[in-house]
Amino acid sequence: MQIGADLADNIVSEVLENTDNPNKNDIVATVAIVDSGFDETHQSSGINALSLTLEKGHESAGDSHIDPDGHGTAVSGMVSGQDIGVTKNVHLRVYRVTEPNANGS
Repeated sequence: MQIGADLADNIVSEVLENTDNPNKNDIVATVAIVDSGFDETHQSSGINALSLTLEKGHESAGDSHIDPDGHGTAVSGMVSGQDIGVTKNVHLRVYRVTEPNANGS
């Protein structure tokens, strides 16, 4: 059974292989990561996306440029990381929905 990045990679590969679009490598998507934020200080150079946007998911969320858990940053890397990312043809939007103390409900 495949999970995570391996499964996503196979799904993307299958879709691209089965399309008749001659420009299939130019297909671009916007991916939203709704999680604990993104560690911009240490990880933005490791992301291989067309663009990276960091936002608060709601007004009581903490700073979207900080990821106290590291989870949102890790998920972002699975989608579009330089070493293990599924694709670089994405506009990555990361929303922090956890509170400043990293709690969320």
